[in-house]
Amino acid sequence: MGTTLSTAGFHITAIHHLKKHKAMKSHCLILLLIVGCAEEKTSPALGVDDVTFDTTLLSHPNTTLGFLLSVESSEPIQTETIVSTENTSVTFNTDTYQPEQLIEVLDIKPETTYNIETSVLAEDGREGNTDSMSFTTGPQPATIPEFTVTISDSTAHHQSTILFGMIMEGIYGIGVDPAGDLIWYYPLYIADERTLTRQVKPIGEDRYLLTIKGGLQVITKSGDVEIALRREDLDFRLHHDVIMLPNGNFMGLANEQMVIDVEELGGPTTVKGDKIVEFDTLGNVIWEWSAFDHLNTQRYPSLLSRQLSSQDQTVDWSHANGVQYNPADDTIVVSLRHQNWIIKIDYSTGELLWVLGDEGDFDLLSGAWFHAQHAPILTEDDHILIYDNGNERPQEQGGEYSRAVIYKLDEQNKTAQQVWEYQTENYTERFGNAIYLKNGNIMVCAGGMGNTNRSVAQLIEVTTDNPAKEVWRLEAQNQEIYRVYER
Repeated sequence: MGTTLSTAGFHITAIHHLKKHKAMKSHCLILLLIVGCAEEKTSPALGVDDVTFDTTLLSHPNTTLGFLLSVESSEPIQTETIVSTENTSVTFNTDTYQPEQLIEVLDIKPETTYNIETSVLAEDGREGNTDSMSFTTGPQPATIPEFTVTISDSTAHHQSTILFGMIMEGIYGIGVDPAGDLIWYYPLYIADERTLTRQVKPIGEDRYLLTIKGGLQVITKSGDVEIALRREDLDFRLHHDVIMLPNGNFMGLANEQMVIDVEELGGPTTVKGDKIVEFDTLGNVIWEWSAFDHLNTQRYPSLLSRQLSSQDQTVDWSHANGVQYNPADDTIVVSLRHQNWIIKIDYSTGELLWVLGDEGDFDLLSGAWFHAQHAPILTEDDHILIYDNGNERPQEQGGEYSRAVIYKLDEQNKTAQQVWEYQTENYTERFGNAIYLKNGNIMVCAGGMGNTNRSVAQLIEVTTDNPAKEVWRLEAQNQEIYRVYER
């Protein structure tokens, strides 16, 4: 097999299978009209004594931001391929001798010309070179906006690809480099169903989990679909968040309804709650947990918890929006936005271990509680990172503002201390998350404008200092961003 080499600008994979090569070449020709592939470019066959070989350049079948390089020889060879622009260069070497190889180049910028030079090495040491070739990438989709990036500290910001889902026509998953240049995209829909829950989440190496409306997809970075479960394939309707478990199953959030006699709401009321569902790659349910069975169905602490759902006119009681599985202690953490709570569950027993938030199980020793939050991340050292949207935050706590916040939890003594926060300049009444980056910073997604009359979505990288220091920012005008992830 070949090797994989990743840089900030490229991802190149060797594929040493003639049948796969021919199929992909055919696939590309079939899809020329779909992705705007150019005709094949083939360099003349050159000789290394009695060895002949040639290289063929193909547009990528799934994206305008990539290409395929086929190398065929009369006997087994190794190849070295250099892909470069004036400012960037990456060298790719195969590690075995094969007569046919297919090199895939991804993560490159739109409307940019790349030079390709390939040399070959026979098993007895003979060497040869092909003619230089070039490839110009196509444009980015017209509906994807230009992004504005501001770098406050060039020595401290991330060097990774940042992934996020945008709420716009076509509904794309986006990947940008640290300069804010588009290097990856994927239209997040299945067939004619152009709706989704707006996130693209990396799972393992070069695979993404996409949560579409009521279902999911697992794709390769190349855009090939490995798993697709649509709403009609499932006996439940997924919403907001789904994760892949270590055992290869999925765990997601699903809705259910119950008629409950709620005095505060005037008597019998159809209430929408949440359940957590584990299911396999075919959609078969393995395990489930219902909030109706474990939480107080008479608790309606906010206007959000009493409002009617726009989808089905039920009372949206709990509104879960984030799920995390922790293999270290076999537990599940779930955010219940309309309860202003985060809960922890024992997976093996289904026991509700604790409730975090106002009127929950923990005494808050410092700071303020969160309101209408999203996407908690509980770490092994008992710190929990939350995007606190701030809906209906009491005036005595500062009113409605949004922030990323970290609490230090003592799960045994049930105490919590606020140890860090970063308040965003935009109040975002919906969407958003915060993640730990590989470099130790935190990326904050203040992406949901809602009814606040603001016109810009923001991704803001900050340090964990007190106070936090901003080092990098991406802005998208007249757009909304659901959540952000790092690859």
